[in-house]
Amino acid sequence: MKSLQNISCSTLSRQVSAACLCVLLGIACYILTTATVLAASPFALDASSSAAIQEGATVEDIKIEGTQRLEVETVASYLTLVRGEHATTEKIDESLKALYATGLFADINLAMRGSTLIVKIVENPIVNRVTFEGNDAISKEDLEKEVQLKPRLVYTLPRIQKDVQRILDLYRRSGRFGAVVEPKLVR
Repeated sequence: MKSLQNISCSTLSRQVSAACLCVLLGIACYILTTATVLAASPFALDASSSAAIQEGATVEDIKIEGTQRLEVETVASYLTLVRGEHATTEKIDESLKALYATGLFADINLAMRGSTLIVKIVENPIVNRVTFEGNDAISKEDLEKEVQLKPRLVYTLPRIQKDVQRILDLYRRSGRFGAVVEPKLVR
């Protein structure tokens, strides 16, 4: 019996080691892939853009890419860095924060290319409808009253996280402490 346990532990140890090795290889591949993608990405800053920021080049033009529903002028209105100003790392950072603060964008990237500020954005999706599945203890109407995310609003992660917490609180108030809420985005 003792030798059987040793074999099982030895086999289990090899399986765990193999699994750890696979995970480590996966992480290494992910890091290498990410580094390669970032280096080849159009979002990556090139040597001339970082030099322009360090020198404080004047922004002569602003090019906004990636708009779907929003007008280019709307996106430009949220920028704190405007034409005619000197581009510094601090001012570009302020513009980035201002754009994210709107809650309209899933991804934003700012870069200087020569005297042009390149703004690349990915807009957050608009909610078409909100549905609930597996809600036997609480009615759909009560859940709809509780959540803040409604159709035709912008989908944002903080909004979803707050709604998940509201639903969990609603279930806990009704004595259902083991309730699990899994938000899903269906495109």
